[in-house]
Amino acid sequence: MAKPSNFHSKDNTTLEDVMSFLKTLEELFDEDYKKAKQIRITIVMLQGKAKVWWGQVKTNHEAHDQPPVNIWA
Repeated sequence: MAKPSNFHSKDNTTLEDVMSFLKTLEELFDEDYKKAKQIRITIVMLQGKAKVWWGQVKTNHEAHDQPPVNIWA
């Protein structure tokens, strides 16, 4: 399977854009991929506002002594 495109969030990003990206990831990842590896791969694929959002999530977890995100919820 070819590598899916990076997800570049913009002001006009729609819910359908996000859902399409997530569906592509679900098709890419199978039971052989551990959840933590899925997250690391996905983080690398985030661009623009999506990358900024992820940085805020990570900073918030660290600031509140929460464990790192290692599963999708």
